Amino acid sequence: MQHRIKRLRTMFPISRPDHLGEASKPTSDILRRAEPAFSGTVHRILRILLGDPWGDYDYIHSLGHDIVATRKASYFELVNIRLCHSSDVQKQYRLLSSTQSPNVATIYDLYSDGNKVFQVTERLDIYLSQLEVQKYELEEWEMATIIAEVLKGITYISSLKLSCRTLSEANIGLSLDGEVKLVLDLQQVQHDHLHEGSKVSQVLLDFPILAELIEDMMLSRYHLTPNDIMWSEDALSFLSCTLSGSLETLMK
Repeated sequence: MQHRIKRLRTMFPISRPDHLGEASKPTSDILRRAEPAFSGTVHRILRILLGDPWGDYDYIHSLGHDIVATRKASYFELVNIRLCHSSDVQKQYRLLSSTQSPNVATIYDLYSDGNKVFQVTERLDIYLSQLEVQKYELEEWEMATIIAEVLKGITYISSLKLSCRTLSEANIGLSLDGEVKLVLDLQQVQHDHLHEGSKVSQVLLDFPILAELIEDMMLSRYHLTPNDIMWSEDALSFLSCTLSGSLETLMK
């Protein structure tokens, strides 16, 4: 997968966003129970720290809505930092604190600075929304790999009773090592009221991220596929399930 993802890589101009400012302020822990963000332990406790992150991190360059930064205490530790706005960071902290999955990008710390919240997340190289997927002739197995990893991610998030309705291709991060992970945004995290009833999820309605992904990667090129390179029966069956099946059906 690595060499496949490499050919999708694009270059971005290095510029410092205006909202970051020049000064870096010291931070202090609100929750002292937490372990260091890069301790390497299996179980992490999400931390909230006062101030902005620029006393602990150095800016490198912009990546869409994120900032690629390096940790001052360990220069080769790269992270993505995203500026969010939250009126109730404690509530969203509680929703995020339980997330731990290989299909969801790890959130190391939250920095609370007034009504601004900086979210420090593990480093990913590019977001799917930054690629013009239709320009790349992805093979069927490549599309299947990306869709399968996204399915695992939203299944996990849904199991925590968190909503996936605001997720899009902008939440799908790719690494040059071939990793595909969902990146949760603090502003998008909310309880999923679907779990309060007996309703069975309908894929395209309850998980718009899948509808967007299938449209861009499969449906947009379906009629362009030559007769001598037909779609497999598995691919056609998958498309059929997205129209009438549930998330549970797709995972089988």
